Amino acid sequence: MNDVYFKAVLVFFVALITDAIWTYYIKHTSMGNAWRATFSSSLIVVASAFVTVEYVNNPWMVIVAAVGGGLGTFLLMKFDAKKEHEKA
Repeated sequence: MNDVYFKAVLVFFVALITDAIWTYYIKHTSMGNAWRATFSSSLIVVASAFVTVEYVNNPWMVIVAAVGGGLGTFLLMKFDAKKEHEKA
């Protein structure tokens, strides 16, 4: 049973990081930063593959991934907004 909890925590954080990387990827793609966007894209594929394998084996992991992903986007957007506010 501990294995399930460990995997849930792992899926949560990988999804959180993946969505943060997606936000970073979209930002740098729109700014024309090819190398940063390319590196981000590669990380997204690897992290998404891990999460997909986990929720194929346990459909409940979709909920864990959704919460982690949403939080990842929220946190990165808040961080970016704070950074932009400090520049002004």
